[in-house]
Amino acid sequence: MVHQVFCSFESGSIQQVIYQIGKTMLEQILDVAEVHLEANNRTWDKAAEGGDIYTAPRPPYGVLGLSLRR
Repeated sequence: MVHQVFCSFESGSIQQVIYQIGKTMLEQILDVAEVHLEANNRTWDKAAEGGDIYTAPRPPYGVLGLSLRR
């Protein structure tokens, strides 16, 4: 389910992606009362314009957390 939402939801914001994952989990798994998710906030930078080579992210980056409950 997480993989499906991650691959199908297009957003430039990792916050929005993990919110959609948590929301979907609560909607589809009725026995789950609370969801806690963490995601790395990393944006891979292109090494050259128009290329497919990426470099490690530049600071700042970190971990984002999300908690949703019914």
